[in-house]
Amino acid sequence: MTKARLHSTGFGVKAVLQGKRSLEILCAMRPEPVRLSRLMRLIPKASKKALRANLGSLESARIVVRRDFERYLASC
Repeated sequence: MTKARLHSTGFGVKAVLQGKRSLEILCAMRPEPVRLSRLMRLIPKASKKALRANLGSLESARIVVRRDFERYLASC
């Protein structure tokens, strides 16, 4: 029987998910894409600066993807 080995992906996903608001952000974004202003209403205890920082780390780790809604709506 061979043993499976786990290798680091280099993204540091565990460190990203340990962010103070990361899991709250992901739960809020689960049903549909969410704008920053809506995230601020859904997570009122978090400041705009903190939300942007957490979103940036989630984006860097490729857990979330940022889309420009104006371009998206124009293409529909």
